[in-house]
Amino acid sequence: MTARLRSFAGREPLDEFVSRVLGETFLLELCAAAYHHEQTAANLGKYRRLARDANESRGATLKEFIAEVVRSMGDDSLKEGESPLADEQFDAVRILSIHKAKGLEYGTVFLADMGGQINRGGSGRSTCRVDWSTGRVGLRLNDAKAADLAMAFIERRERERDEAEALRLLYVAMTRAKSRLFLLGGAAPGSTASFSEFLSRVGAWPAQVEVDGKKQLEPLEDFRPHEKLGLDFQMIDLSKPRAATTDKSTSPIRAILRLDGKALAEKWRVSFDEGRRLAASHVFTSPTAYLKEAEKTGLPEEFASSVSALPRRCPGRSREEAALVGEVCHRVLEFWDHARPGDLEAGLKSARAAIARRRPAAPWDVLTAEARGILKGFFATEAARALARCEIMGREIPFVFPHGGKVVRGSIDLLCRQDGRLWVVDYKTDEGKAKKGAKISNYRRQGAVYVEAVRRALGEAAGFKILHLRDGAITEVALGQS
Repeated sequence: MTARLRSFAGREPLDEFVSRVLGETFLLELCAAAYHHEQTAANLGKYRRLARDANESRGATLKEFIAEVVRSMGDDSLKEGESPLADEQFDAVRILSIHKAKGLEYGTVFLADMGGQINRGGSGRSTCRVDWSTGRVGLRLNDAKAADLAMAFIERRERERDEAEALRLLYVAMTRAKSRLFLLGGAAPGSTASFSEFLSRVGAWPAQVEVDGKKQLEPLEDFRPHEKLGLDFQMIDLSKPRAATTDKSTSPIRAILRLDGKALAEKWRVSFDEGRRLAASHVFTSPTAYLKEAEKTGLPEEFASSVSALPRRCPGRSREEAALVGEVCHRVLEFWDHARPGDLEAGLKSARAAIARRRPAAPWDVLTAEARGILKGFFATEAARALARCEIMGREIPFVFPHGGKVVRGSIDLLCRQDGRLWVVDYKTDEGKAKKGAKISNYRRQGAVYVEAVRRALGEAAGFKILHLRDGAITEVALGQS
């Protein structure tokens, strides 16, 4: 892949090359799975825009652009800011960790699992710990369940630091809300190392009481934090149904009360199954896919997505070489004027130059010689003279339309009008004369797709013909037969 991408460097605009690298590698997918997730992927999108600006404003080369990026990374005054995420513009629910929410503010914030335990580094049972600020070294014998005094001091200091860090996180989380803050916790008492425990110390969370030997939270009707703290609290017990209101939009928990977990899980399962089915299916197809022929999209091969194989092998040629010979012939005929024949050698040279950029290692002298022989023979046939008398409507006409749950795309070799009737002509270079009779019926499906594309575009019915370039035989395909 690296060698193939390198072949495009310096031969196409800088922004197109950067887009090619991002599109043909897994950089975007890997960045989306990295630590900063979508932000990293968005930054790559900004990198592509910078490449376009550098190309359009000053014609920078790839080497010059990379040097500019490296230089800006080492100079704070030249550093680019991060690209804003696209979904920041949408009115949607965002799920963030507290660390990710730093510096951001939202109208309404839900802080979940207030009673969940906060991980604290000081709760481990390490054999040895060092407090570099005091120079103490603590030791523990885990099997004997014994520790020295230094270890006790170190672990106490770590617990104090962890508690201070947890309080700081709670402050960050609660100050993200600009207008409404919802603190969600369970009916059972939370962990002794939890956000709810911190709030209960100052009377901002229901206290623990003991009933029949079991600890539970005090009744919500007895909990009056607004009297002690002077804050506007509204207590909502989600375990009890609330009275219906005339304005349902004022109830922040209306959707929670009606949530059916099993139904939601089933919807997700169906969605995942559908996603796997679509991922395994081919969205795009071509009129010649069932013939095992190369898809004709009118696009460079590296951008075409085809599930079909290459054309049938010509005698003495590999499948790849047979495809290239056919492509050269098609490209020459795309610009050929049958009424006023031009320079065949110039047409072959131009076609070869256009295709060789993608396949530089192909035996082009041999392939060009074969294409020259095919076209010289064809131009001397009655079929070529008949085309000179037709009204040429278009050559290599791309089309795309939906059909049967898929997208059909392809390219019509020649569209012409003869004696008042519209005809779709498809060139063939890979069949011998002796095989035509047995194979002609195989092209009915292909012709039906081409004719349908013409009908959709022009609103006119057309016929379908196969033109064999090697001997100039032209055959009408009856599409009404199966």
